[in-house]
Amino acid sequence: MTKKTLNQNAKYDQRFLDKVEPKFEFSNKPINRLKVVKENSIQNKTAKEERILNLKKKINSIQDCNLKDNSKNLVMGDGDINSPIMLIGEAPNEKEDLEAKTFCGDVGVLLTKMLLAINIKKEKVYSTYSINFRPPNDRKPTAQEIKRYSIFLKEHISIIDPKILILMGTTAMEAVTGLSNQITNERGDWKEIIIGNKTIPVIITFNPSYLIRYPDKKKSRRFEYQNLMKIIAGVDEVGRGSLVGPVYAAAVILKSSINTKLLKDSKSISSAKRKVLFEHIKKNSIWAIGKASLKEIEKLNILNASLLAMKRAIKKLKKKPSQVLIDGNKLPNMKNYKLKSIIKGDQKIPSISAASIIAKVTRDKMISDLGKKFKGYNWQKNFGYGTSQHLKAIKILGITKHHRKTFSPINKLK
Repeated sequence: MTKKTLNQNAKYDQRFLDKVEPKFEFSNKPINRLKVVKENSIQNKTAKEERILNLKKKINSIQDCNLKDNSKNLVMGDGDINSPIMLIGEAPNEKEDLEAKTFCGDVGVLLTKMLLAINIKKEKVYSTYSINFRPPNDRKPTAQEIKRYSIFLKEHISIIDPKILILMGTTAMEAVTGLSNQITNERGDWKEIIIGNKTIPVIITFNPSYLIRYPDKKKSRRFEYQNLMKIIAGVDEVGRGSLVGPVYAAAVILKSSINTKLLKDSKSISSAKRKVLFEHIKKNSIWAIGKASLKEIEKLNILNASLLAMKRAIKKLKKKPSQVLIDGNKLPNMKNYKLKSIIKGDQKIPSISAASIIAKVTRDKMISDLGKKFKGYNWQKNFGYGTSQHLKAIKILGITKHHRKTFSPINKLK
């Protein structure tokens, strides 16, 4: 799909958001963020079934494939075709090939137990394989086979249109993400992939058959599935480099697997678009603002004041997050919270990007309003940062009570 260039001079309103991100639904409960919009669900299901049937015919038409020649059946997929969760395994084994079903026998029993541990019924998810035919002697598919079938797999994913992908095993990981690392290095952490024009959250974990062979790994698998239940908060600050006023931080918990193409670092988008996204994020998230005052900045230094603002924002959230992802490489000191720092997180993690937008728009408005009372410093445009115009105004008009006296070059002008 060709990406349209947005007219930066256009008036941004709700119509812009509806055009970019139609029909997504939010919910407060962690697992309900996976909820599917029910509108026209019967028509949607029929259309998906028809498309899957066409895809199946396409896969069956493959020529010169020893996987197909070795198999009795093509194993397509099972479960709820409208499910927000899509499980992708490696390839059918002998029993699954005979029954033309996914995750049969002991593997299916184990998978069912794993899902029930987080209150999800197996029949309520949709499952498929990276390779639709059984490899000879249940061997691992080759890199060439994975690449060949990944084209069909990605079309399959586009048809199901899940909110979350669970990739089970190295074959699934390689087919969907292109990663060929050790699965132990990648499993358990959320990632994102773009298929078509949609960004889909992905979690990588062991294949159930591997856990049957190595039962001591079952505990770690359970914790990876529990990640589906996590409430993730993103945190970012704004105003550290400003010469004026408090430093702000925002903490944001997104209520759905929002189209992450909407959410970017606040500094990389226009002011007009940022304001529209600000209202959109506020309506569709749990969010909070924290700040550290000018006095606290002078007393603690800007780094510690920024961490204090983050801490206050996190504690003000109406729902306690299971994990907090923070932009940068420093963390506030907080007991009973699981914190993780991510360098350039505002460019990588949607909830951190959302936090950067909330924090920047909120602080910019405060500084802009302050500029109406202290005219001549042009705070409505520079927001207190050390532009040449601002520094020139300080020399002419003097230092205000809102300037950070310990910051250079103000500390040299006193």
